[in-house]
Amino acid sequence: MPIFEINHKLKRFSDQSASPTASDPALLDSATDKDRLIRLAKEIVSRTPEVRKDRVARLQLAIEHGAYKIDCRKLAEIITSYLI
Repeated sequence: MPIFEINHKLKRFSDQSASPTASDPALLDSATDKDRLIRLAKEIVSRTPEVRKDRVARLQLAIEHGAYKIDCRKLAEIITSYLI
């Protein structure tokens, strides 16, 4: 699961009351699942370096050669998912 999806789910948990409601099936069913998701997110974050040098290098090359393209629709969807 990509980090942005984990962050999105964690944000949605923090915006909800202590117990998720059935009206939003994307939320996990119990506090145990919530705790498991938080532990997983923390583990992933702890294993992810602050700066992923290999990815930065690839992006720099793509930008320098004019090959870096942004999917504006996908970017907008991700940004709005954090705002909702």
